Amino acid sequence: MSTRRTGVTLIELLVVLVLLGLMAGLTTVSFRTRDTSHGPDLAGRVAVARRAAIESGQAVELVVGDSGAVHMVRALPDGRVLADTALGIDPMSGRVRDASR
Repeated sequence: MSTRRTGVTLIELLVVLVLLGLMAGLTTVSFRTRDTSHGPDLAGRVAVARRAAIESGQAVELVVGDSGAVHMVRALPDGRVLADTALGIDPMSGRVRDASR
């Protein structure tokens, strides 16, 4: 007569928690660039962030402030740029579509 075991052991639980912790740690690593000064124009700043993300292999974030509103722009290592649609940034090329910015 065999008895069936149900549930998980402490070792199995620890292995799963360690793996989840490693995955969470690897996915949250990113460089943050917080530059709200009135330096180069938006297109230039986005181009610099995009180039840095591609070269480093890690995401680069920058904060863009215009007329009191603050927007986050994130350049990804694959060359895409994630930004608020109000900024008019093309997600694939990183170019600013709106010439008034």
